[in-house]
Amino acid sequence: MPRYKITQHLSGWKVVENFIDAKDEDNAWENYNKHGDGDLVNDEWKEVEEEYKVNDTEITKDSETWLEGYKKWREKNENI
Repeated sequence: MPRYKITQHLSGWKVVENFIDAKDEDNAWENYNKHGDGDLVNDEWKEVEEEYKVNDTEITKDSETWLEGYKKWREKNENI
């Protein structure tokens, strides 16, 4: 049985957060505008919320058989 790949094109938004130490909100903005990410408490932004909408879906033939598709997928992921 052939295997088909399904690709969905999404659009949406994601909310990320981090923290900055400051005496008040004005000082927080001043520090952030002056130093950017350098004054943040955490090294990485944390994802807190996201929402996506499917714009369209494509289906394309990937391989002639399930086994052939699995081998193709495995070879691709072993090289990562």
